[in-house]
This record gives sequence, C-alpha cells and structure tokens, in this order.
Amino acid sequence: MHIIKKEALMEGIMTHFDKKVFAANWPTFRGFFQNKWDQMTEEDFEKAEGDIDQLIQIWEKRYGLGREKYYSSLMEIKGMFK
Repeated sequence: MHIIKKEALMEGIMTHFDKKVFAANWPTFRGFFQNKWDQMTEEDFEKAEGDIDQLIQIWEKRYGLGREKYYSSLMEIKGMFK
C-alpha cells in the first residue's frame, strides 16, 4: 500500500490549477482574497499580481500558517472560474 503525504497531495492539486486562468481573473480573485485575508496590504497584492506561487509566499510571510491552509483558500476559488 502506497501512502501519499497530505502536502504532496496538495502540491499535486495545485499543479492542476491553471495558472493562466488565475492570472487572467486576478482582479476578481484579489477581491476574494482581500475579504478573506485582511492582513494583506496593497503592496502584497501588487507584488503577487496574479502569480499563485508568489501569493503563497506572501501568505506564509504575513500569516505564518502551513501551506495546507493557503491551498485550501486557493481551492475555494478554483471552482469560480474554469
């Protein structure tokens, strides 16, 4: 029996998240994140500018939570646009 670690599973899910779709819909997603992650600054959002990897790095620095929490937020918006 092969056991998959939870972090590896989340990484796999994000590889299926279309980064082009995310970047193209960044203004909408940004509004969602501004409401959900209220400690992020305008500078944080400008730095992320539609880049998922950059956004996760900013979240980690700002909030100090595990990557799983951030992947959860990304998965919430994944269904919004295809």
